[in-house]
Amino acid sequence: MTSPQQEMLRKAWLEGRHGNLCALSEAMLWAIREVWRAEKRSLHGLQTFAAGLVTKVGTGEHPTHRAVGLFYARVDADPEWYPGKSGQVIHGPAKALTSQQASAIARSAQVLKARGVEPTYSRIVSACPQATLNHKTGKAVDKKRVYDVFRASCRDEGADENWEHKARYSKIALSLSLSLRT
Repeated sequence: MTSPQQEMLRKAWLEGRHGNLCALSEAMLWAIREVWRAEKRSLHGLQTFAAGLVTKVGTGEHPTHRAVGLFYARVDADPEWYPGKSGQVIHGPAKALTSQQASAIARSAQVLKARGVEPTYSRIVSACPQATLNHKTGKAVDKKRVYDVFRASCRDEGADENWEHKARYSKIALSLSLSLRT
């Protein structure tokens, strides 16, 4: 039976982002290069040899020799490197909306609401097409992104909480006789 500390250490060494190297594989790559250098061998072939000895998390595939070369360059450039250290500040793809676009969407939605018009996805897209444009695809962003802006940035005067977009349960309204039944 393993203790919680042992389990935490196991995860730290053997797990990581899917398709990347775990800390143990990084330590192995570093050690392979140190032994290679200690034997005073030419560095020719090191990256290909080392790539064949480690695998990526979740895929079981070996990294390319180019990826190993980039790893060695990152290690050499960082005097405080350690296995598992990530130099990536932001993970995942870039946001579909910039802060300026989100601000324009929020202003448009609040203007619509002040006029007594319900701010919906289609009305926001027609009111500010440039603000809702996803520059990677050239099309309007998904309605979920617009409603995320509502939840994050739109608030009625005097209200304590931001707007909340709730899903409809039905596309047709209940008749008065059905709504009175319990």
